[in-house]
Amino acid sequence: MRRKWKVKPFTKVKHSNKIYYREKEKKKAEELINDEFKDRILCLDFGTARIGVAASDPLHITAQGLDTIKVKSKEETFAEIKNLIEKYDVSEIVVGNPLTMTGKEGKKSASVKKFVSKLKERFSLPVILQDERLTSKEAEKIMREAGKKPSLEKENVNKVAAILILQSYLQSINY
Repeated sequence: MRRKWKVKPFTKVKHSNKIYYREKEKKKAEELINDEFKDRILCLDFGTARIGVAASDPLHITAQGLDTIKVKSKEETFAEIKNLIEKYDVSEIVVGNPLTMTGKEGKKSASVKKFVSKLKERFSLPVILQDERLTSKEAEKIMREAGKKPSLEKENVNKVAAILILQSYLQSINY
């Protein structure tokens, strides 16, 4: 004969050094987890012709490449960025900062800073500058190793560079 329990057996859910029991507590823990990890980080590898785009997963562990934005006009570019922010529920934006090999800011870095200031004006999100030295070269190397020609697939070079920038940022905030 089966015994009918008046109280359901314990359910354990571990979240931030707390263990919750029973169904009500389990739901509270799941809500905490969903609230804490629902947003993503968007990364932009800014260029004058194309902007490479990558987004993190909701747990901020990995970076995935998204479509490259072709720069036509400022309005169209920012409209595409706005669509990405809404689609992926972005909480912050990381932009690659092309520093020189000595770590100083060059001409490209100044144009990136202007782009960042416009991002801050248009969207009420934190914008972080991340060092992107040699990410395009590394992206080209990765593509060559995969048997592709970087000179023919420049959009993919920008996408892979954005992934590398975002992955380095994610490693810096997770450790």
